[in-house]
Amino acid sequence: MKYVVVTGGCGFIGTNLCLRLLRDNCTVISIDNLSRSGITNNLKLLQSYDKFTNYRIDIADKEALYEILHNFIGADIVHLAAQVAVTVSITDPSLDLRTNVIGTFNILEWIRSYSKDSMLINISTNKVYGKLLEVPTVITAGGYKFNGHAENGISEAFPLKFDSPYGCSKGAADQYAMDYAVTYGLKTVTLRQSCIYGDFQYGVEDQGWVAWFAIQALLGRGLTIYGNGLQVRDLLYVGDLVELYVKLIESKDKISGQVYNIGGGLERTLSLNALILLLNARLQTNMDVAYSSPRRGDQNVYISDIGKIGEEFDWHPSTSVEKGVDLLLNWLTDNIDLVRLALSFSSDK
Repeated sequence: MKYVVVTGGCGFIGTNLCLRLLRDNCTVISIDNLSRSGITNNLKLLQSYDKFTNYRIDIADKEALYEILHNFIGADIVHLAAQVAVTVSITDPSLDLRTNVIGTFNILEWIRSYSKDSMLINISTNKVYGKLLEVPTVITAGGYKFNGHAENGISEAFPLKFDSPYGCSKGAADQYAMDYAVTYGLKTVTLRQSCIYGDFQYGVEDQGWVAWFAIQALLGRGLTIYGNGLQVRDLLYVGDLVELYVKLIESKDKISGQVYNIGGGLERTLSLNALILLLNARLQTNMDVAYSSPRRGDQNVYISDIGKIGEEFDWHPSTSVEKGVDLLLNWLTDNIDLVRLALSFSSDK
């Protein structure tokens, strides 16, 4: 790994990946427009490494993007830059399309035209499967559960059904990534990720819910749950995800347009209410929780079937939910002033 280009390199997942690559003595090229709250804090840390450079551009700006990428022919690319909130996609679908579809298409076209030896790790989302209303569920003490279907979680064979502009844009992008492998022979892999959490995550109400709950608990603030709080997700600690990215980069000869569902799997599931109880126990607090109507596009339950990625790349998450939440709380506590600053910046927008 001589060079690795990371779009969205100063974001939550991007920062964790860049730090890992830099510690492995890799030269990292970040492309990030620095639009997210708290991101300049991550940039300052990354800039302390000599082998890190960030270019502040919009990936939808083809001319600016190509001017940068032309300096790194043959570099592998981890494509994390995106519009990531369902709520934003509903209020501003043009921004969603421009970032998620046009931005991804620009990268694929650059690889096709100028750098066919480059591998692309394209990051997608579980939202491409829609609200999963056609999958029967039951309510248990632990929250919603699939009823007689998807016993191991949602597999890659599950039909796509977008149900939101965000699902549409990410779904279109991941289909382009898969097709470019078939049509043009590009080395692409698409990861449909579910509920990643951990260090450097400045969570907000409409994205990054695990960190958002933890921040509200640490600051002694109230919390609004959209729905009954029995919604269940599989949680994946960011350190485990970064290990997968590195494994894929090191196995690029095996990459051929496949798609994988990525999350904590059956062993790392939690309801929203259960996370609140866990945070209360860890922090010896009692959060003030209000309940409101469910948001459009939210799934009652989503659990990733991670069997395919485990079998083909011998990747298995190792961090339990309890351990991961402890790690997140430790990071947030150590960086609480930065968290407060990021929240104030976000609220001013």
